[in-house]
Parts: sequence; structure tokens; C-alpha cells
Amino acid sequence: MIDFTIGDRSTRIGTSLFVKLDIPNTPLYLSDEDSPRTIDGDVYNNLDSFINISVSKSDLRASRHELTVTVSGIPVTTNTAAFNDEAKGSEITVYRGFTEAGSKTLIEPPSRKFTGIVNNVGFKETWSPPNSTFTVVFHCINRLGLMQGRTAGRRTNDTDMKRFYPNDTSFKRVAQIRNSNFNFGSPNPAPKYGTSY
Repeated sequence: MIDFTIGDRSTRIGTSLFVKLDIPNTPLYLSDEDSPRTIDGDVYNNLDSFINISVSKSDLRASRHELTVTVSGIPVTTNTAAFNDEAKGSEITVYRGFTEAGSKTLIEPPSRKFTGIVNNVGFKETWSPPNSTFTVVFHCINRLGLMQGRTAGRRTNDTDMKRFYPNDTSFKRVAQIRNSNFNFGSPNPAPKYGTSY
């Protein structure tokens, strides 16, 4: 619950988080509420305190964000989805909804809090019968963070150029000029390649 004070009035508002994991063939819809809720035709399973979502921050400009969704007391569907080979790389969206104090009615449709990709799936197990626990941890990153971690480009040589563009000859002289010293802007009286001024 969040307490708001406006003037001499005090209002209490409840919050709920909804996690949508688009894992192929086994999508997951999870919430931290104590009963199932249907939003846009999808039924979000209530995990109550068995789900934990790390704190996220909000910035006005695009920046790298990471989020962790931890699920314990696992339903069979969550377990199956976590072991799916395609869990890593699947899309995740976290929504936040606000409810009136003492009511389970949403004030308005939930707003998007985080959108990204599952970067890794981890498993934690504590074996101490009868209180053994098994936890699934979804490590998520937003798309900007994913792009910042990638290296783009290709080798600049004639062989690679021919592979992509068989008729292109623009890199034909790369091997010849590889160790050349180009003094741009000043004349070279005895150039190794090119012309003298």
C-alpha cells in the first residue's frame, strides 16, 4: 500500500505487478496478487509472496536497465517454461496496476513498467527436508542494454567483401596498402603507392 496525503486528506492505494513472459509454446502470466486476474484476455496466475521483482528505475531518456524476476513455490507451468530452451531470449513485459484501498478493483488499466529480453535463467536449490526450496531466477535486460552489449561490424578485406558482394572490387587493394603510411594533406616526394605532388 502507498499512502498519499493531499492537503488534509489521506488516501491509500494498493499496487500490483504483472509479469508477461512470452516464452514460445509456454507463455507465463504471473502476478504478486493473492488471486488470479484477467487482463486483456490473459489470466495472470497469483503467486503472492512467491514472486519477487527487483527494483527498477525510471529515466526520462533511454538508458540501460536490468530486472530480476525470482519465482519460488513454483507451479508446474513455471517450471516447464524455465527449462524451455527458448526461455533465454524471450520477451518480458512488467506492468504495474493501482487498486483502491480495501478493494481489488484496478483504478485504471495497468501501465507498462519494464520491457526487455530474458538475458539468462538461473536456478537455486536449497536441500533441507522438509523445507527444501527450488527457485527460478529470470535475469532480464532492456533492449538498449542488449544493443550496447553487441559488437557490430565485419572484416575489411577483399575475401570477405567478395563473400557478401561477389562483383565488388572496392577492397581489392587493401592487402597492398595494409602497411602503407599515408600522410594525408602533405606531399610525399617518394610515395610507396599512389602519386607524388
